[in-house]
Amino acid sequence: MKFTTLSIALVLALAPTLGYAEPLPETTNGSEVYVVDFYDGQEAAGNEYLKGLAAENKIKILQVLGVLGDAIIEAPESEVLQIREQLSVKVVEEDGEMEILGWVDEVQPDYLRGRGRSLAEDTPYGINMVNAADLPNLPSNKSWKKVCVVDTGYENSHPDLPTLDTADGYSPYDTTQKWDVDGQGHGTHCAGTIGAIGDNNVGVDSVMNTYGSGFEKFFIGKGLTNGGSGSWAGVISAMNACETNGASVISMSLGGSSSSTSFRDAAKTLFEKGVLLIAAAGNGSSSRFSYPASYDHIMSVAAVASNRMRASFSQYNNQVEISGPGVSVKSTYRGGTYRNLSGTSMATPHVAGVAGLVWSHFPDCKPMQIRYALSKTANHEDSNQNRCNAQYGHGVVDAKAAYDFLKANPCNSWPDDFKDDEFVKTGCYVPADDTPWPSPSPVAPPSSTPAPSSAPIDGCEGWCDMVTVPWKPASSGALAKCDWTDYCNKCPECTCKSWCSDIPVTDVPWNATSTGGLSKCGTFESFCAGCNEC
Repeated sequence: MKFTTLSIALVLALAPTLGYAEPLPETTNGSEVYVVDFYDGQEAAGNEYLKGLAAENKIKILQVLGVLGDAIIEAPESEVLQIREQLSVKVVEEDGEMEILGWVDEVQPDYLRGRGRSLAEDTPYGINMVNAADLPNLPSNKSWKKVCVVDTGYENSHPDLPTLDTADGYSPYDTTQKWDVDGQGHGTHCAGTIGAIGDNNVGVDSVMNTYGSGFEKFFIGKGLTNGGSGSWAGVISAMNACETNGASVISMSLGGSSSSTSFRDAAKTLFEKGVLLIAAAGNGSSSRFSYPASYDHIMSVAAVASNRMRASFSQYNNQVEISGPGVSVKSTYRGGTYRNLSGTSMATPHVAGVAGLVWSHFPDCKPMQIRYALSKTANHEDSNQNRCNAQYGHGVVDAKAAYDFLKANPCNSWPDDFKDDEFVKTGCYVPADDTPWPSPSPVAPPSSTPAPSSAPIDGCEGWCDMVTVPWKPASSGALAKCDWTDYCNKCPECTCKSWCSDIPVTDVPWNATSTGGLSKCGTFESFCAGCNEC
C-alpha cells in the first residue's frame, strides 16, 4: 500500500490553524523516495538485491535500517515495479510529504501562553494530575530508562533542559536539520514535559524530574524538520535510531490519517525488541483513526483539560487507550522560553514520562506489562467515566497508582502471556473486575459434575444447583466454582461466602502440596475475599 498517490499529511497532533510546512527536497530524474519493507527473515536477501540495483545505478539506497531491516531508496517507478515482484519484498510504499497544521492556542494572549522566562519554578498542572511527584526517589542501584522523543528536535541550549552529548540525538535529514536545534519549538515543549530540570528554581519541573531527580537520559530523533514537516521515512528512521541507541520508551506527538504497512511493521518490530511506543490520538474531534497511534503496538493517547474532562479536539475511537493532560500545558520552548500549548501532542509526553518513570523502578518488566499497568491503574473516577471508553481510554495516567500496582504485583509473577514478547493488547482491554489479571479461560468441569445438555451457551444460571463442590481438583488445575464467572456469574452461589461453611476442609484436598494448589482458605481469599473460617 502506498501512503497516498501524491502525498500524505503527517502532522503534529495539534488542532488545526493556518500553519504550513516546508516542502520536501525535490528528487531528480523522475525518481521518488520509497520505503521497502521485507518479509521476516528475508531482509538480508532483499537488501543484497537492492545493492545490486544500486551498483548498476538503477536506484539509490538512502538508508538501510539495521534494527528494522527496511531500506529507504530513491528510484524511478519502472524499477519499483520490478522490486515489488521480488519474493523477499513485502511492500514498497511511496514516501510522502508531511506538514504541521498549527498550534491550538495561538489566539491566546501572551500572558496565557507563558511567553518569556519564568523567574521562579512552576509546576504545570499536568505534573500533579498524573501524580508524578508521589513516587519515591529512584534507588541508587537502579538507573533511568532512556526516553526518545521523535519530533522537531531539541533545544540543547535551553537552560531548563538537560544538556545532551553529541551522540544523544539523530537527524535523518540534511545538515541544516540538526537534532539539537529546534526551529519549531514543538519537540522542545514535549521534551520539557518529560524531563525539564526540576528543583532548580527556574522555569518548570517535569514528570521525570519533579524533585530534581537528575534524569537526563534522553535520546532525540528528529523525525520532523524545523518547519514542522517531515516524511514517513524520516520518522521510521528516527525510531530505528532510538532503539539502536538504547531507548526503552518512544514518544511521538505526531500523526496522520493514512495507514502504512511499513510503519505498522516497524512499530511491531520495535515493540517486540522491548520498546514501548506512545503516540498522540489526534485532534480532529472525531472518531477517525490517526496513525501511528492507532497501530496495535502503539499506545494511543487522548487529551483532557485541567478539570479532567475530555478536550473538545481530542479524537475518540476504539484504539484510544489512555489519557493525559493536553490543554494549555506549560513547558519549555525555543529561544530559552516557555509556552502554553494544547493538543494530544501535549498529552502524549505526560504518558511517555510516566512510563519512563515507573519502568525505571521496575526495570525487569516487559513493555506490555508497563503498558498494562498504566492502563489498569488509570484514573477514570475523577472524570466521572466508565472504566474504559473511546473518549478517555482507561482514564488519566496515574504514576503513583501504577507504581503501587507493580510493587504489589512484581512482573516476574505475571501470567505467561505477558512474558511473551509478541503478546499485545490494545484499546479497552483491561476488564473492570480484573483481579488483577484477565480470568483464565474456563476449563471443562470435572467428569464427576458434567454440565447438563440443556445448559445455555451464554451462562450457567440454569444449572447452578446441579454442580457439586469442589471444582478445583488439584490433579487437573480446574477452576474453583466461584471462579467460573463466564458460566456462573448469575448464580447466587457464586458469591462464595454464602457457601463457605458448606465445604468440608477435607473435601478433595484443595491444597495438594505437590502441585502448589491453593488451600480452601487460600482459594477463597483469592476469589471471594475470605471465609469466616479463614
